[in-house]
Amino acid sequence: MGKMGIVEDTHILLELPPGAGPLTDAGWQAWRRLTLAIQQRPEVARVRSLPTILHAEHPSTTILGLVSVDLIRSFVSRDHKAALIEVVPKESATPAQLTDFIHDLRATDPVQLTGIRGASIRIGGLPAQNTDYQDAIAGHASWVVGLVVGGTFFALLIGFRSVLIPIKAILLNLVSVGAAFGATVLV
Repeated sequence: MGKMGIVEDTHILLELPPGAGPLTDAGWQAWRRLTLAIQQRPEVARVRSLPTILHAEHPSTTILGLVSVDLIRSFVSRDHKAALIEVVPKESATPAQLTDFIHDLRATDPVQLTGIRGASIRIGGLPAQNTDYQDAIAGHASWVVGLVVGGTFFALLIGFRSVLIPIKAILLNLVSVGAAFGATVLV
């Protein structure tokens, strides 16, 4: 039996400049180009957007008339300024690979990805939220540890009126936390 994991979609919102909405030829080409670029990534299993669902290189009233209004509303904003791309990662993609995917996509110039000036990209979904959370706490972890150790030291210093007891307590506390992390890694 293979390893089964929970696959969470990433949602990419392509915001287009005025006059180049998703259903215009320029906006459709930008949307299609971004979809194809994302589809080439190794951690991506499937990409869904209106251009890929309709298999159309250009928007036309004939092609758009064949699909329901609800489908179009699922992928195009009501004001026709933004388009949605749903990205389903491979089941084998690790959280680190998805974090790298989000960072790479955010670091790439939207003009390079879409071919249209004034376009912007917003990324959402659980993988993007996890990436944002990881980035937020990564820079502050050392400050939190320092505050806990310093607060503990001063509280014990005042409580016991000794320098040796707080130092000993902090060292033993750090050793026990290190042992717990070691046991977690081992398990």
